[in-house]
Amino acid sequence: MKLVTKTSLNFFSAAVFMFLGGSILFYFIIRTTINNNLNEELLSVKNQYSKELNYYHSLPSKPDLNVLKSIISPLKAGQDIEDQYSDTIFYNNIDGNYYLYRQLKFSIYIQDKLFLIQLFKPQNNSDKLIADLAIFMAVAAIIFMISLYLLNRYTIKKSWFTFYKTIDKIKSFDMNKGDKLVFDNAEIIEFQQLNDVISDMTNKINQDFENLKEYTENTSHEIQTPLAIINSKAELLLQSENLTEHQLGQISTIYEASNRLSKLNESLIYLAKLDKRQFVELSDVNIGEIVNRNVQFFSDYINAKNISLSKQVDNNVIIKLNKELTDTLIQNLLKNAIKHNIKNGSIDIELNKKHFKISNTGYYKAENTEHFFKRYKKSNPYTKSPGIGLSIVKRICEIFSMKIEYKAIEKQHIITVNFNLIK
Repeated sequence: MKLVTKTSLNFFSAAVFMFLGGSILFYFIIRTTINNNLNEELLSVKNQYSKELNYYHSLPSKPDLNVLKSIISPLKAGQDIEDQYSDTIFYNNIDGNYYLYRQLKFSIYIQDKLFLIQLFKPQNNSDKLIADLAIFMAVAAIIFMISLYLLNRYTIKKSWFTFYKTIDKIKSFDMNKGDKLVFDNAEIIEFQQLNDVISDMTNKINQDFENLKEYTENTSHEIQTPLAIINSKAELLLQSENLTEHQLGQISTIYEASNRLSKLNESLIYLAKLDKRQFVELSDVNIGEIVNRNVQFFSDYINAKNISLSKQVDNNVIIKLNKELTDTLIQNLLKNAIKHNIKNGSIDIELNKKHFKISNTGYYKAENTEHFFKRYKKSNPYTKSPGIGLSIVKRICEIFSMKIEYKAIEKQHIITVNFNLIK
């Protein structure tokens, strides 16, 4: 749930509860006010009765028009009653409905006799007034709350606009492109402080990342020369005469280890070039030609392991890419399929305008597909490969916005490179 939605819902919920509480309080205030008015009217009628009794010594012959009902009944001496106000209902025989009345009950002496007088005032008009006020207040409250909700939502969105802009810029930030995060000035102090902190942090990360890449590249270049010397000296020693079998074995181990280290070093240099985006030249590349050429190049290796090869290649797939990187991509995927295959296994290649797919048989299954393309991760722990080839493939796909996927079904390993995201 977004912050603006949660804040708006909290505000709306609080407004609803406040409205319900206010409505109940408003009802009792209105009801109390109306009852007080009715009590005053009934008291006025009572005073009128008292005046006429004092003057005529009898009850008024004509009842007050404001009082639709009155009841007079005798009381025993000593049963005097103080003024009592209450609500009561009467049944109307004409329409068959019950109606609410306000009543005043009091006792009075008429010619030395005690009588109970009950005066009744209908509350129909007051009930209608309360109902009309309730409807008006409900409609006004709903309009007010909706207006306030929309205004609050608009204000929050406007206030948080800079924050969401910062989030979008962070999402699109790519360190490998050498981008610098530049944020807009924020009116809100806290958001400006956030932008400043993130900007300083990313600048420091960029600087550290560039230093690390430079160190890796420099180290790889410096290592290359000693490795070349070790390889050449080992080759000379292997060609020497009068070496024992044990000595030949030791020198062969040195030569093999230096070769592996040299290949790893070359891969690291290549990755450094990829990270620096030194392959920027783009052209229309015929993927089918590159696939066919690499298949032909590795044909001896395929035949040596007696691997059956199946191809479904569309030779008209032309995409704007870097030709060298595309060749490296296809070469590494095909090399991986051969290296990790089994004797008498199979390789299936499929190329169309949507994707390039290569599947091969193999013993080992990647336990965690998320780590499949990471550097130095191997599905086969016994291979002598440094485990960096698929990392190069993954990086090339990222550069050209190609989505690469891996899945394993029993002993079948499938890698798919999708072209549909290429801009």
